[in-house]
Amino acid sequence: MKNHKLIIFIVHFVFWSIASYLFLNNSFLRPYSSILLESVVLFILMCSFYLSYFVFVPLLMMRRKLLIFFIFSTLLVLLSSTIEFQIMKKSIEHCYMHNMSIQIYKIALHGIYIFLSVRNACFILFADVVKLCEMQAIQLQQNQKSTLQATHHLLINLPDRTTLAQDIHQIVCLKYEERKTTIFRTHGEPITTYNSLASIEEDLPTDLFIRINRNTVVAYSHIVSYDSCTVTLRINKIMERILIMPAKSEEIVAMLKEWNAQKHQSSGTPSSVSTPYMEEKRALICEYIAQHPGCSTQEIGQQIHMSERNAQRILQQLKNEGIVDCKKMKNGEKVYTLQ
Repeated sequence: MKNHKLIIFIVHFVFWSIASYLFLNNSFLRPYSSILLESVVLFILMCSFYLSYFVFVPLLMMRRKLLIFFIFSTLLVLLSSTIEFQIMKKSIEHCYMHNMSIQIYKIALHGIYIFLSVRNACFILFADVVKLCEMQAIQLQQNQKSTLQATHHLLINLPDRTTLAQDIHQIVCLKYEERKTTIFRTHGEPITTYNSLASIEEDLPTDLFIRINRNTVVAYSHIVSYDSCTVTLRINKIMERILIMPAKSEEIVAMLKEWNAQKHQSSGTPSSVSTPYMEEKRALICEYIAQHPGCSTQEIGQQIHMSERNAQRILQQLKNEGIVDCKKMKNGEKVYTLQ
């Protein structure tokens, strides 16, 4: 999106730079015209150009109202040419009237008006072409994004100017630091891109991802626990606590609770992060398992300072959510590791 906007901006800038140079150095038809009058004429052309660019093409041509578009474009050309002709009439008289007869002079005026109309028509035609190209580029990009979203993929621009289609279900979180966005995944090394976090967030489904603070977007499915201040996230078997934006903490927590309720309602299991106490214990258990893989329920209960029964209940919930893996030893004891 940024690349095509930059190209369009350069096209506009170069076009109007050349037009300004030609007009402000006076047209060959009006060698006695002033810079002020030429500036007025240039402004009229710019108004006509962008009226067609922003109004006629999007609202008429793209909606297939071609007859109305043609009528309005013709009227715009005639109106701009007439205004310009009236503004520059004295300059034209000063240039031509004393060098030819009245009859030839009138013929010359008609020729000049036709020339102005053709030139202004070319300006407006150029505006139409540029706008159509821009809208087509946007449409192609939207179609590409729709295809990627339908297949649950995100298109990422890499620093080497290549692109990568990443499965969004493998994205854990995105962090923006030092003008770069780092994408952490369930498998493989993190991906770094120079795209802003906001531009990437636009392409992520809002029912799967949530912005926690100004620099972090996380996937709901990888949130282990949360409270009013932090969200505990599992990134490649490492537990990480991320601060919630204070100004929006209530809104973010409400969204997390809603997502959590929907998740457990659809799965038919009770909510596992319904209270701050349980949220904190979940995070502590996951952190301990990450540091001590293969630990037992009794060991976890002793280290987290909670009953073995409660520890077993939380571990079962974590297992159902696919966060921990349980293995039964020969002596019948269950040991846990992070998946």
